[in-house]
Amino acid sequence: VTRKNIGRYVAACRDWFFDRGIALQAKAFKEGFNRVFPIEAMREYTATEFALYFLHQGGDGDWSIETLRQYVQSYDQNTTNEEVEKVIQIMAEYDTDNRKKFLRFATGSSKLPIGGFEALNLKVFRDSALDERALPKARTCFNRLIIPPNNSKEELVRKLEFA
Repeated sequence: VTRKNIGRYVAACRDWFFDRGIALQAKAFKEGFNRVFPIEAMREYTATEFALYFLHQGGDGDWSIETLRQYVQSYDQNTTNEEVEKVIQIMAEYDTDNRKKFLRFATGSSKLPIGGFEALNLKVFRDSALDERALPKARTCFNRLIIPPNNSKEELVRKLEFA
């Protein structure tokens, strides 16, 4: 590459990376996508409907106390119903921004999976080995929230926000 041919070099790189270089991958993706979701069937959906149903965009799920009580559960016998209820009440009070932050902390994703909390399978675990001054922890691979023992709801809210 010299000063004289730098323009041709950049054009050749651009052509390779953005035109010919990814053409095979783009074609394979399109063919695979069409096998799962035939284009003919997709034409019946608006762009908004497609995003909502297939890309899971456009809602953050049902965060009502009733739904959370149904699907957020204790991990073991040592975690009391009162501790799980405390977490549920905190979650139900979150606004959209804090819901995303909580999900990111507890699961690694800022969105609920398709299927909502039922598919999420969030478990609350009180770790008695933790000092009560410790911050909550999470096991994102297992959707497990680990809370320290003996915290009031207000203290747990503060610690979750900090964590």
